[in-house]
Amino acid sequence: EQEAVDLRSAFQKLCLDKEHFEEKTPTYLDNMEKKLQMLDTYIGEGAYVVGEKLTYVDFMLYEYVSQIRMFAPERVDKAKNIVRLLQNIRDLPQLQDYFNSEPFKTVRIHLLSLHSLDNIGVCSILDCIIKFILHVIRGYVCR
Repeated sequence: EQEAVDLRSAFQKLCLDKEHFEEKTPTYLDNMEKKLQMLDTYIGEGAYVVGEKLTYVDFMLYEYVSQIRMFAPERVDKAKNIVRLLQNIRDLPQLQDYFNSEPFKTVRIHLLSLHSLDNIGVCSILDCIIKFILHVIRGYVCR
């Protein structure tokens, strides 16, 4: 969990540093790639972070790494196990309505990451996924 939070924090710190963004980007990318490789090795051949069991950490990684992937796809795509995990989340049948929804298609980056893009005000992908999952769970419980 903390490794995912560290990825997000480093990315946000970079994005919020308008004055030094360009000069700090190469170092950020190198450090991020090393951290992704470490996580990639940890995940291994499992479908998710802890093997075949889906946890909230998988959703955290999905949100954070998806944002970073939009910024540096060639770096993220080197982490094949993480890319597989991202696809496994995308393939979850319970989330297809969300992934096909207008909010997902138009709101793709967390608010803090967008600060350097004039802070247009969007919700966190993770928040939206959690709300959707709770909606699905409530639907199954209430049937």
